[in-house]
Amino acid sequence: MALNIEPAPNYPVLGSASFDTDAGAFLSWMQTVSAQMSNQNVMTPGDFGLGATGFPTVITNLNLTTTPSGFYCVTDATTGTVPFGVSPYGYVLVERYNGAQIKQTYTPVGGAASGGQNFVRVYNATSGSWESWQRQYAADNILGAVSQSGGIPTGAVIQHGSNPNGEFTRFADGTQICTATGILPDAPVTFAAGNIFTSSEVTWTFPAAFSITNDLYTAANPRIGTTLWSRSRTASATSALVKHFSAQSSGSPVDIELFAVGRWF
Repeated sequence: MALNIEPAPNYPVLGSASFDTDAGAFLSWMQTVSAQMSNQNVMTPGDFGLGATGFPTVITNLNLTTTPSGFYCVTDATTGTVPFGVSPYGYVLVERYNGAQIKQTYTPVGGAASGGQNFVRVYNATSGSWESWQRQYAADNILGAVSQSGGIPTGAVIQHGSNPNGEFTRFADGTQICTATGILPDAPVTFAAGNIFTSSEVTWTFPAAFSITNDLYTAANPRIGTTLWSRSRTASATSALVKHFSAQSSGSPVDIELFAVGRWF
């Protein structure tokens, strides 16, 4: 709490005509200062988390709107809403614009995957409720495992991976892209179909499964040969069927590029 006293009076000068009056007034002022300090009407190191070198004040309920501005911490005993999927132990900065406009910044204690990342939310005075926590993104958490809860992104922005079936990229908005290059087995173009030749349909298993087949687009293109073409069709959320066509019969394997785009949630 701030010191709230009158400004200091004239400093008494020995030998001056007003020495006795000034000395009495100054002594009275000093006694007032001493009394207020003894009553802890001034800030000491650690108040509101300022200057503290140890454990700061623990917030008992993170959803309270009466917490003064300052630096705090929370534990697993704190009630209220912490960001989804992060440690219940963390640092909290409370900023107040006025009595109704409040901002909280939450930083989970390091050690977990979310340690050191910041989450921000504000109190909506109109609705009388806290807005949802918003993760702040930086170089260390843009790339990683994407995730979601109820359609709201809760992980990284972009995820990339690969396996023997190809490569995949997932985005926080739910978009997923799968690609592959190489030779699909058992696809000689030797079956006569009128004036052209075809292969049997062969399966490409996606390197990562899609969530739905609606709006799942696939494509296949041979990487060599001017008389060869291919088409693909979605078989399921985990695979596509690919077929080759040619103006002439060929038992050679087909080197192909494969592509699929859809949604992972």
